[in-house]
Amino acid sequence: MESDINVTLPSLRRTVLHTDKRYMDLKENVQWFSIFLLLLLSLMHSSYIFLCLLWTIEIIVIGNVKRIHSQKFKKTTLLIRRCLYIIPLLFPLIIKNEPPLKSFFLIEWTIFAIILGLLCLLPKYKEWRILLSNEYIQMSKAKSNSHLISIITLLVCAPIAEEYFFRFFIISINDFTIINYIISCFLFFLSHYGVKWSQKFNKYDFLLQIIFSVLSGLLYILSNSIVPSIIFHLIYNTPRIIYNLKLIRYSYKNVLRREAT
Repeated sequence: MESDINVTLPSLRRTVLHTDKRYMDLKENVQWFSIFLLLLLSLMHSSYIFLCLLWTIEIIVIGNVKRIHSQKFKKTTLLIRRCLYIIPLLFPLIIKNEPPLKSFFLIEWTIFAIILGLLCLLPKYKEWRILLSNEYIQMSKAKSNSHLISIITLLVCAPIAEEYFFRFFIISINDFTIINYIISCFLFFLSHYGVKWSQKFNKYDFLLQIIFSVLSGLLYILSNSIVPSIIFHLIYNTPRIIYNLKLIRYSYKNVLRREAT
């Protein structure tokens, strides 16, 4: 009887897994819904056609970017993958969509963005305090410095590209500001939720993504400049940047110790 169970259970697991692949999961359904929604909006205004095209490219690129991998050319393929996260978001620059950088009270809005970014980090303060501790850094899995530098570069460049695309380009694509603001929040959330590796996020992380998108969009609309939104985003990414910098520093110290001995 025990042997029968041991044989049956793996086969059942294979059957379940096989069945799961026969239909789209929630993420895929939501992604297709977003494309369908933009196509419907295109009937209202032709500007949404270009947005729909760019968003479809973004989904395809992000969904397949990890296919680019080679053990022989590991650093090169890593660089290509990092660039592909950002480049599709900058496509609107082709038609010379230059974002507004200057505005009235820009300094005041920038200071407000910094404070807002710090407030958004408070809910995860205890978690980041542990992750950034020297003890946790020493226990972290070793990664190459090139990998860590590429992550830091992405964490710095992504806020610029994402705020340009999701805030400036989408919200300013036409005169329907409120509709565009909602689309901006939805697509920004989906750009993080829809990726294949989003299982690393929990429901609380996704809630923060939504809140972050709402606040960043408001910053852009009220300040009439993309700068406060970028600063806000950079502040939000700062703990991750510090974490990777500390990993590089710890790795460098280990190299010096080995050379000394």
